[in-house]
Amino acid sequence: MIAVLGAVVRVALLFFFARVIIRAIAPAFFTQPTPDPPETAIGDLVRDRICKTFFPRERAVRAIIGGEEQLFCSSACADRARLGS
Repeated sequence: MIAVLGAVVRVALLFFFARVIIRAIAPAFFTQPTPDPPETAIGDLVRDRICKTFFPRERAVRAIIGGEEQLFCSSACADRARLGS
């Protein structure tokens, strides 16, 4: 009975170590190239000083406040800035 149990333990250990070794060396043989990140069309991001939102400069609402051009994420934020000035 003890001999059978010893054989089962040896086989289990053999499978365990085989799995550890295979997991260690498998990445060297089966790695796939990492794709390049997709190109982003966002461009430069700017921050709205009213709501603190970041948004693409191309989509900015421009307003002259205090003789200076400022960028906002929406006309509502631009109106709030005009009222606050």
